[in-house]
Amino acid sequence: ELFLSGAAEMNRYKPAKVLVLGLGGGYLNTYLHHNYPKMDITVIELEPQMLEISRKWFGLTLDERQRVIIKDGVHFVENAVAEGHKYDAILVDACVSDISQWLICPCETFVKPQMVENFAKLSAKELRNRFRAAFKNCILIQSHSQTNK
Repeated sequence: ELFLSGAAEMNRYKPAKVLVLGLGGGYLNTYLHHNYPKMDITVIELEPQMLEISRKWFGLTLDERQRVIIKDGVHFVENAVAEGHKYDAILVDACVSDISQWLICPCETFVKPQMVENFAKLSAKELRNRFRAAFKNCILIQSHSQTNK
């Protein structure tokens, strides 16, 4: 399932600053990079080998509008909050591969209260008033993957 909050206007010609936590094969940010030429995308990935794999096998390109930083996402968010950074949208696609976990994607650490508070502080629009005060305007979409919930 995919959770949407409507935090960033999906307009090809409107600038947007987007933070993506988790790279995987790079499909999500590559789609955004290709279809939204005014979007400035920063991806945070914990595992350096994921960057190598996504570049070699999935054609990920990096340029002035799209960058990947190898760093723990929690630490990046904490530092970004301390430095006063703001993003128009924050996409959390950092997952665990252990399907015995109660929450696979996003990782449990990204839904802890302090992280949600930090996401709100990073959001240019205060993460749509904390997910519109408990999801009044959010959408849950069924995914074809069993592991994304």
